[in-house]
Amino acid sequence: MPLIDNPTDFSQCDQWEDFSRCPFYDRVPVVGYASRGSSGLVAIAGIGFQPSLIQLIANDTHNNQFTFSHGYDDGTTAFCHYQSGGTSIQALETVHSIYVYRSGGQYIYANVDSLDADGFTLLFNQGGTGACDFSWMCFH
Repeated sequence: MPLIDNPTDFSQCDQWEDFSRCPFYDRVPVVGYASRGSSGLVAIAGIGFQPSLIQLIANDTHNNQFTFSHGYDDGTTAFCHYQSGGTSIQALETVHSIYVYRSGGQYIYANVDSLDADGFTLLFNQGGTGACDFSWMCFH
């Protein structure tokens, strides 16, 4: 039985007091975080569904300067905005969903390798001692 009779009828939400009867209640995003300091695959499991879009936010773990990346990936299209504190670069990166770069060829970047039944897998590439902490938000 569906959560509501008509998924476009918000009147059944009763002023949002009972979220379980509201449209898209079962579509709440799932969040988490991890760290990475080497190249290779990282499988994120236990999401509870196969995501269709992932938002990724990352920062440089070795640099106390303002170095970050904020990106999106649907398994086909990836992009991110990044700020490199070591070089003062601010840019749109249209190939990777995580891109953390600091001066001296130190970097780590990633893309979604696969959208899995219960999560996703990221493929990381590292240069030098590049490393990052990253968080994600998965959407249905």
